[in-house]
Amino acid sequence: MVPRTILILVPILLTSVLDAEDVPKDVAEFLKRGELCEHFRQEPWPEGGSEEERERRKFIAKQIEDLCTGLPEVGLILREKYHDKPSVIEKLDETRKWGE
Repeated sequence: MVPRTILILVPILLTSVLDAEDVPKDVAEFLKRGELCEHFRQEPWPEGGSEEERERRKFIAKQIEDLCTGLPEVGLILREKYHDKPSVIEKLDETRKWGE
């Protein structure tokens, strides 16, 4: 008998793999970076003064800086590079919110 967790996770994981195959590697990496950028932008900001909370704030800020800096410019470069590939442009259109 297959554990229920595996039955739930397999379609999710396959969807990610299939989506990644629909676009070139550089676009897939850009999309993943953008998803991570958005994730850290939405992280709750620890308000306290404990060492753990200060470290968490530092970690979140570093992730946002590393992942989000230059993201809109990379998107523009990829849009220009793949301007003749409608399926790639469609994926990139979904990321326009990252530049806002």
